[in-house]
Amino acid sequence: MRRWAVVLLVTLLVSGAVLLAPLADALPHIGHRLVVHENLREVFPLQLSPLLAAVLASVRVAGLTGGAFGLAWSDVIRFGLFGLAALVVLVQQGRGRLGLVESVCGLAVAFTQLIITILWPWHLVLPTTFGLVAAGPAWHAVAVILTLVGVLSYFVTFVWASVLVALLATALAVLRRASLYLHR
Repeated sequence: MRRWAVVLLVTLLVSGAVLLAPLADALPHIGHRLVVHENLREVFPLQLSPLLAAVLASVRVAGLTGGAFGLAWSDVIRFGLFGLAALVVLVQQGRGRLGLVESVCGLAVAFTQLIITILWPWHLVLPTTFGLVAAGPAWHAVAVILTLVGVLSYFVTFVWASVLVALLATALAVLRRASLYLHR
């Protein structure tokens, strides 16, 4: 089984190198675009994962967002937590306590919950799928929780937008009535 995995990995690496060789000049540009992508740099409080929202709230409560580093502290914390989570997953896989499917699920969950700052429901497709395929009720529970997070992220975003539209309509109605009253 391990020999098969090594052959597959080597095949993927070689075919990736062959297919990407014509794009060698574009690779630095592609890498730069990945690093500065809006999903990694911008923070939208209503679209954060619950874990990342807790990190950002903790940084704000600690008063670390107002200095020269601004939100860099939350970046340091979230990348550090992701690195720690990835290390734990890989060590557990190396010790044989996690299979490949469970490891991919754990890494994907850590990535979507800590690295991506604009959490859309489709970001959760990969970890949810691997959670459902994994052998064990705990991983199935992870898939269910991720599904709920995806549904609630849209629900909360749309509810908030609906509240704002209702407030705007109310404010416009009040202003219209006030202007009609003043013109009498």
